[in-house]
Amino acid sequence: MTMALESRQHARTLERKAEEREFRLALRIAFVFFLAVSLALRLVPRRWRPAPFAVTGGRSFISEARAAAHTIVPLAFMR
Repeated sequence: MTMALESRQHARTLERKAEEREFRLALRIAFVFFLAVSLALRLVPRRWRPAPFAVTGGRSFISEARAAAHTIVPLAFMR
């Protein structure tokens, strides 16, 4: 009985680690994408920017990309 329990716990641990790797990979990909978008929007005059990106609040383009990635990626991993 304990062998079966340990086996299930080990399987859950492996599944969780795989999901963590997927999350980190998705976060990195999203960060690179949003970094490119943030840089591109810096080249566009402020009055031409879309509303959510019009006011940056004095943040750097890296912090904007990080915030966008950390906002979007967790939605894909909700159950």
